[in-house]
Amino acid sequence: MEPHLISSDVISVPGFSCFHRSDCHNTRNSEGALVFIKDSRLDDLYNNQTVVYKEASRTGHCIMVVFYVDKLKLIMLYKSPKFSRRSFLAFLESNLENNQSEPVVVFGDININMMSEEGKQVQLLFNKFNLETRFNYNLPTTDGGTHIDVCFSNCHYLNAWHYESYWSYHKAICFSWPRSNSF
Repeated sequence: MEPHLISSDVISVPGFSCFHRSDCHNTRNSEGALVFIKDSRLDDLYNNQTVVYKEASRTGHCIMVVFYVDKLKLIMLYKSPKFSRRSFLAFLESNLENNQSEPVVVFGDININMMSEEGKQVQLLFNKFNLETRFNYNLPTTDGGTHIDVCFSNCHYLNAWHYESYWSYHKAICFSWPRSNSF
């Protein structure tokens, strides 16, 4: 999420294919989404499509990109800092209601500090849908000492971690799971 790309930008990563790309409309901002998949896993794409949900207000926006790999539902989230927390939680709840019967991973930058009281509301919402955090909230995910990058799942076999990068203020969210014969 938040690649700050416009349509004229060309990006490639050796060994990976761009599976989904949505750019900023006119100027670079946090509006877009970019999903790459390892070339060796292209055959594991399930239904080979993405669904993008967007909601915007005068002050901000949120994006949800839904896709399947290996019959695992992946939901990538982004909430801009000024988008209403209440609106975001309502948006998220309405989209999580249909996910209780399948394996799912929800991850992304929600710009709500999970170390704070506001983070407890997010935790309660995910718990309502039997989705458990994969990270320790006491460990920051940003250089600013906040924990705003999340990963929740109902898959006990999911392995998740953060990756410290020189290029980003955020620690990247990484996760892996066994091949489809485990589902």
